Amino acid sequence: MSSRPQRIEPPDAAGGPDAGAESPADAGHVWRVLFVIGSTEVGGAEGQLVLLAEGLHRLGHEVHVYTLEKAGPLSQRLAAAGVHFSSGGYDRKRARPVKLAQLLASEIGLLRLMRRLRPDVVQAFLPLANFSAAIMGRLAGAELIVTSKRALGTHLERVPWWRPFEGVANRLSDVIVANSEAVKQDAVRRERLAPDRLRVIFNGLEAGCFSRPSTDRAELRQREGVGPEDFLILCVGNLIPYKGHLDLIAALGLLGALATRVQLLIAGEDRGAGERLRARARELGLEARLHLLGRRSDIPELLAAADLFALPSHEEGFSNALLEAMAAGRPILATAVGGNAEALDAGRCGKLVPPRDPAALAAAIGELLQNESARMAMGTAARERARARYGVAAMVAAHLELYGMEA
Repeated sequence: MSSRPQRIEPPDAAGGPDAGAESPADAGHVWRVLFVIGSTEVGGAEGQLVLLAEGLHRLGHEVHVYTLEKAGPLSQRLAAAGVHFSSGGYDRKRARPVKLAQLLASEIGLLRLMRRLRPDVVQAFLPLANFSAAIMGRLAGAELIVTSKRALGTHLERVPWWRPFEGVANRLSDVIVANSEAVKQDAVRRERLAPDRLRVIFNGLEAGCFSRPSTDRAELRQREGVGPEDFLILCVGNLIPYKGHLDLIAALGLLGALATRVQLLIAGEDRGAGERLRARARELGLEARLHLLGRRSDIPELLAAADLFALPSHEEGFSNALLEAMAAGRPILATAVGGNAEALDAGRCGKLVPPRDPAALAAAIGELLQNESARMAMGTAARERARARYGVAAMVAAHLELYGMEA
């Protein structure tokens, strides 16, 4: 880049618990950062954006968030934290002509905001926002454009017509953030990106993820209809085929007599797969052992009640649900896809099995069900690793360093 971005001098005395904290990137200066994302609905990428925005704001930086879609639930949290928020009003559920017109209006609104704010950094999350921020950022003369890869690029296989748009975003970006080494290497291989175009910054965990729920574990289990002797498996993920829930249900069907000791709770919004999961459980005689909870806001409590956290996905970038289970000290069974092996230290902090393999899942569940000491050791190792590597402060510091290095 040709020159260092213009910065706004901070006030002499900033309020808040982090007043006076120095930015790792450039102590004594304030960065003006504009984040762009599709929506502020509840989701992994959306949650990470909120944590990053809040963290930068606490350090005294000027933070703005723009969503292409209308405001979602997380916008209230941003506003409560003092982060500037605005939205373009795009509604992807409308008829095609209407939503295309709305999207164009949202893009124009983003361009106007960029020209008014003149941010030091424009940073986008997820594919549509990457494309929008890169195009509008260049038109607005943005100094530093950061886009992101937050999952393996399998969407380019499912939706091949999006590949040219992804290519445009890549070319117009100054740097691309990947949330795991696996995601970075996938982008290098699949999209032929030069490795030095990408920086790995892991997701961050809120401090609250490490605190113990105040409700008693036995009470939590009773609330969900789980007996004191039941082996409770918790899976967190929206009901989408690639999350592998069918494999997990099939695995229970292979457990034989051990299945009578198991209860399976799946927390996540039904994106169309719920009835198929119920039907499969009925076929296997497991309907009384499957509990589809829908979207839940009490994941830490559910984790505290669980004996095992399972992540049977066919693909992952860097799973926030997995990190939360690690922070809670739960033993973990996950498929060896995406960044799961990185998070679990190649299996030291959890058991890894191949994806799309119910037999391997069943064998691992049976082994862990009967070995409490192994489960406890896994959970302890997972919690220690999460605390050491995946805090919000480390994630925020890594972004500030990135802004300074790329300026």
